[in-house]
Amino acid sequence: MATPTTAAKGRPTAAAAKSEDDLDIDTFLRTESTVFHQNIELTRLLTLSRTSTALNPLEVLDLPSSIYTTPTPATATTDPIDAKLVKQQYRKKSLLLHPDKCKLADADKGFEMLKKAETELSDPGKRAWLSALVGEARQTVFRRRKLVRIPHEDAAAMKELAAQIQLEVRRLLTDEGQRDSVRLKNEVERKAAEQAAMAEEKKRKAEEDKVWEETRDGRVDSWRVFLKKGAAVKKRKREAESRKNGLLG
Repeated sequence: MATPTTAAKGRPTAAAAKSEDDLDIDTFLRTESTVFHQNIELTRLLTLSRTSTALNPLEVLDLPSSIYTTPTPATATTDPIDAKLVKQQYRKKSLLLHPDKCKLADADKGFEMLKKAETELSDPGKRAWLSALVGEARQTVFRRRKLVRIPHEDAAAMKELAAQIQLEVRRLLTDEGQRDSVRLKNEVERKAAEQAAMAEEKKRKAEEDKVWEETRDGRVDSWRVFLKKGAAVKKRKREAESRKNGLLG
């Protein structure tokens, strides 16, 4: 008698075949789901890269919008940008686009964007600076919209408010990047001017050394003539003194 799992020796039953088909379908669906989410994440990052002059690491890691809308009390002792959340978000996003896991074109670029953002936000000083920048952007948007309180009860208004603050952060980062560019340009120009001055001084010194060497024989001859004249003068003085002493004697 055949067992429940085989219709004949060496041949799987319909139930076993169905199980194998289900396994293939599940694997296929999981793969398709992963590729689908990889596409979504990579598209988000590449769009952000194209549309932003200065990348905001908070946006790159897609951190919660509450970071933008929640004011940080002056007496706060905790970091408004949660370092643990940064790590978790980076891990979740980077697993999708890791070069060993994702074969999409430009996946490496997206992965590098995530890594750079995580590195920046792992620095307490950088997080504090960015938190202050978000606070400045929040105040600017509040003044522009003449808001006196945060509309917590209105989800649509909160979403719009977060988006406006996020855009203001982009603007501030762009301005800061331009100021950095100006500072860098000035520094490069200053160093170039210093190098040019040093080169000019070196050239002048070389020319002086060359002239000094070329006129060496003339200086030696002049010195010898001077010494001869000095000796002759001294001799005449001695002779004059001798004659004077002879007359007096």
